Amino acid sequence: MTISSTPNQPPKQTVILEGDDLRLRIEHNAPLPVLRPDEVLVRTMAVALNPCDYKMHERFPSPGAIDGCDFSGIILAIGSAVPSLRVSFEIGDRVFGAVHGSNPIRHESGSFAEYIASEAQFTLKIPDSMSFEEAAALGGTGLATLGMALFRTLELPGTPEEPAQNPQTVLVHGGSSSVGTIAMQLLRLVGHVPITTCSPRNWALAKEYGAEEVFDYHEPECAQKIKAYTRNTLRYVLDPFTDAKSIALCCGAMGRAGGRYACLEMHPEYLLEKRTLKVGFVMGPALLGHRLELDYGYEREADLEMRQFGVRWYRSIQWLLDHGRLRPHPLRVLPGRFDAILQGIEMLKSKSVSGEKLVVVIGNLATIAVASIIWRRLSIQPPVSKDALAHIPEVRFDENDTPERYTQDSRSLLFKCYDKYLRHGIPVQMRNPIGELGPQVLLPMKYLDEVKYASTHLFSFPLFSEKVFLLNYSDAPQQTDAAAHVVRVQLTKNLGMLANGMYQEAVEGLQANLPDSKGCSPCRIYLFQPSLTSVEWNTVPAYSLLANVTARVTALALVGPELCRNREWIDISLQTTFAIFNAAFTIRAKYSPGWRWLARWQSDAPRKMRAMRARAVELLTPCDKPLARIADEQLFLTVASMHTTSSSLTSVLYDLLIRPEYCAEITQEVQDALAECGGNWTLQQVAKMKKLDSFMKESQRVHPIGFITAQRATVRSHTFKDGLHLPAGVIFQFPADAVHHDPEIYPDPNRFDGYRFLRLRETVDPNRFHFASVSDTMLGFGAGSHACPGRFFTALAIKLILVVLLTQYEVKLADSKDGCRPPDTFHDFNMGPSQEAQIMLRKKFDG
Repeated sequence: MTISSTPNQPPKQTVILEGDDLRLRIEHNAPLPVLRPDEVLVRTMAVALNPCDYKMHERFPSPGAIDGCDFSGIILAIGSAVPSLRVSFEIGDRVFGAVHGSNPIRHESGSFAEYIASEAQFTLKIPDSMSFEEAAALGGTGLATLGMALFRTLELPGTPEEPAQNPQTVLVHGGSSSVGTIAMQLLRLVGHVPITTCSPRNWALAKEYGAEEVFDYHEPECAQKIKAYTRNTLRYVLDPFTDAKSIALCCGAMGRAGGRYACLEMHPEYLLEKRTLKVGFVMGPALLGHRLELDYGYEREADLEMRQFGVRWYRSIQWLLDHGRLRPHPLRVLPGRFDAILQGIEMLKSKSVSGEKLVVVIGNLATIAVASIIWRRLSIQPPVSKDALAHIPEVRFDENDTPERYTQDSRSLLFKCYDKYLRHGIPVQMRNPIGELGPQVLLPMKYLDEVKYASTHLFSFPLFSEKVFLLNYSDAPQQTDAAAHVVRVQLTKNLGMLANGMYQEAVEGLQANLPDSKGCSPCRIYLFQPSLTSVEWNTVPAYSLLANVTARVTALALVGPELCRNREWIDISLQTTFAIFNAAFTIRAKYSPGWRWLARWQSDAPRKMRAMRARAVELLTPCDKPLARIADEQLFLTVASMHTTSSSLTSVLYDLLIRPEYCAEITQEVQDALAECGGNWTLQQVAKMKKLDSFMKESQRVHPIGFITAQRATVRSHTFKDGLHLPAGVIFQFPADAVHHDPEIYPDPNRFDGYRFLRLRETVDPNRFHFASVSDTMLGFGAGSHACPGRFFTALAIKLILVVLLTQYEVKLADSKDGCRPPDTFHDFNMGPSQEAQIMLRKKFDG
């Protein structure tokens, strides 16, 4: 029996099969596959091309067999046994996977066809953020093959769910190939360190996908360089090519003790003679556990144990997909449907493809449109019901309990939640002003240890962001592991080398963004205007000035000196965050959840976002990295850092200007540090400004950017150690602001004490309590392994900009209102310094 909602399937289909002359050809009258009970029938939307697509039919001729492995499409029918297989599919689901093309046992099995029968347990759901083309390019063939290679042949420890605690270095030969980029992603995700070889023109690509180090496989000394890099201890090799050159290189790089060698092509017999090597040949179709009726060593008997491993592996892959942890190789879409497949196969045979995955769209536009409607309508996750959270007490406003009040007065309710429940270890729920998301939960600090080191497969900040800001509907740049890695490791490691440049950009940025003698508008001047020499006071909006300078200093670190002085790049950096907020507001107001898929085509907000991203690509040209991806990474880093850093800087400046007793002492400390280093800043010199650091941290405590921390959405239901249960889809967070105002933690918490943290460093621990540090009582930058990766850069940027302001300018509030700080702004759980308040500046002169 078959479950189906599409009874009008055609009797015939177009396919590519092997003819009697043993050549591939297009056949327009092939029958549809016969659906077995454990399979789903898929209407093909796109296919990806692999070298095996020509190697299989050439090595193992089987006239009449349909060719092709990787596919993506829409489920049209479901076999009767599928519901019992612990997989959940519905008609209209978008899926991808791989089948055994050129199969001599089952001719109808290939993917180069309009309709495909795919085993349900080896079929994957496409995540919302991924297109049919991208899903096909990600490829079930590579994922299946690599599962066997990494965990069965190399026997690497760790899984995506529980990464290895003892990372191993793994050589991936040919890392710029599609299988190489997937392999390096998987190795990172299970806790290991990939190194790779490829042509120098693809080094940036390999680095982007996770390579720790890249070597030129054209160099005669390549193997020796790898051996030296790994200190003659390399134990694991993945070789997708397994030809004479690759074997010589990989064996030459292997450590003295030998190790494991996974081949993705049949290896020569002499490789087995190396006693220190354990060699294994891996074939993708073997993961299904079926008998493979092939020749020349490619044949396999049925293997139930392998099939069981394959089912587990596909569940892990689906887990990674659901949480955005995998991305495809850069792809190239060939127009022309089935003719394009034949063309692409010839391109692969002639080795004229490098650094790209060839993809061909099979489904027509009308089919894709209908599929999109089905998919979007069926994929809307309902909010968590109140009944599901009935075990958690709820706190509301006593009067005027409207969504608007939650956006303007949430701080008072958070303190009420903390005093009544959270400080006593009791979780609490409160209304979410975005009603469609259901209630939100506040957790007491006793749960922080379980959350702060948890996998994003369990508690996800990206999922939280997507729910709140509708990122999948606005075409906004999203968080990637590569971007976080760049900041957490590479940027932080190089802060010392960046300090001087950041200081100079702060000097020149302030000059450039102040009005010239003709009274031109501040913060809209092109860069490198003549230095300000007037003794007159200049009045400017504080936030606008500091945001422009922060954007310039940040861009120096992220995109280099040329673009950091480009007015258009600065404008994109400043506008991206507001564009995301505006897009979410517009889409949520105009479209109900079931119809938001239309926003990409109808709403101006996603169009503006795409235009900004496209312009970012143009500004980043030339670049040896895939431009769309690097542009998205840069825009995401901008969103994550620009306005939070600008707001923190503005807030600190406001606090300094209304407290002259601190301002004088800190200015003297800054001048002393500047005189000592002579303008050549090192991190050691910056660290000597302890009073400034303490003042910044107290400003962050009293005037935080956000009232809560560690925002997450539950990916799946979870029960904490003490029995607290949260269902899937719940948004939760921790009460950072309330903790920072707890008198048992911070005595006299409502008083601003600029040297509070300096005293703690002097009396408790000199290495704690600095501005960028995090702990269970210092939550301004989050907590645990998911704390803000750019917090050290933020601290350095704020300090260096303040150094310039305090040593080169006289600064005062334009309207201090009896010495009071300009009023903060509030929205939901966020607070920010006034963006309207103005400051007055004039240049200091010696004598």
